[in-house]
Amino acid sequence: MILKKKWISLLIAMAMLATVFGPSGISVVAAASSSQQETENNDYIGSADPISVATGNTLNGTLTEDADEDDWFRFTLTKGSKITVTSFGYSQSTDPQNSNVFYYEIYKSKDLEHSIVDETIGYDENRGYSYWSCSHYLSKGTYYLDVSGPYHEKLNYKLQFKTVEWENFTEPNDYMGQATPVTSGKIYYGLMESDTYGTNSNVTYDQDFFRIKTSAKTDYYMTVRTVDFSKPINSGGAALYVDAYKGNGKPREVFRNAYYTGSIDDGITIGEKTRKTVLVRIPAGTTFFKVTASIRGQYQISFTKKPKKILGIKASKKGAKNIKLRWKKRRDITGYKIYRSTKRKSGYKCIKTIKNPKCNYYIDKKRKKKGRKYYYKVCSYKSVNGYACKGTYSKIVSKRR
Repeated sequence: MILKKKWISLLIAMAMLATVFGPSGISVVAAASSSQQETENNDYIGSADPISVATGNTLNGTLTEDADEDDWFRFTLTKGSKITVTSFGYSQSTDPQNSNVFYYEIYKSKDLEHSIVDETIGYDENRGYSYWSCSHYLSKGTYYLDVSGPYHEKLNYKLQFKTVEWENFTEPNDYMGQATPVTSGKIYYGLMESDTYGTNSNVTYDQDFFRIKTSAKTDYYMTVRTVDFSKPINSGGAALYVDAYKGNGKPREVFRNAYYTGSIDDGITIGEKTRKTVLVRIPAGTTFFKVTASIRGQYQISFTKKPKKILGIKASKKGAKNIKLRWKKRRDITGYKIYRSTKRKSGYKCIKTIKNPKCNYYIDKKRKKKGRKYYYKVCSYKSVNGYACKGTYSKIVSKRR
């Protein structure tokens, strides 16, 4: 019997330990139940209730008639996460339009000068109570949640949480000194966090820095993809922007096929999963890239060195109708693209994509006119973030059918 009790005690301790650390690496400090109740002794940040924002957890609280009451809570994220908060408010007042309105703000650590989230939960006439649901994108760290209002009215509230972690976030990289060092061909996941100044939780004043150091002038393909962003807050939509700088903070002209050198001035439209690739020529030394956006959310960015020129290309006849191309193989690529034309300086079309970097030949068996001369060129490519980053074309070779 004593041994049995010890096993029961051990199982209870293990369950409590699982509750403390929570699922998916999210730090959770809460009771075993998914329903959490405020302590009523949490009117100040120093006495904030520790809570869990893990998916499925609910926070219940009451705002009294005291005009100065705020309910404070504390939670920790060990990874960058998207947190969806669904809020409900219930008041017994005869003036529900005003008395059912309440608010919550989120602060990072104990910096009370700037809230990173500022939400108003208004009365929903169709539901008969206050209701609002929205998502917030937060990097890892400790946060404080402040629930307040309506003043001079008693209101019961409930907050439901759904938290999804995003992997490989580059945060923190808000300054040049924190810039993420770039490896060619690697995809980085960035986060445009909520409004630093608390004026609008849909707007972001966040900035992310990346740095590339080269010993000589080098061409890179920069690919940016929007992944999961809030809906645009106005009819004009929203955009993601990238600017390049020298180490002294002065703009650096590196963009070769943007509307003007210095930045991608037309941005990347947000709302759907959108991708944009531009070619950048980076001079010797260190170049910093700054990412900003007019709305919060997650993005992907990658910098891929432009593959080098294919060498050793030759063309020869293969039988009575076919033409064979050979070239020197290249490493660290995805494959090759073969182009053909009947004119030396124009009209080239891709006739074959070879998805094997070890293959260094191609036999053109496509229909050709007897006696006509055909021109060929080959380039290697590397696929990164859904885009084929093409290298410099080989020299042009020709052969008559």
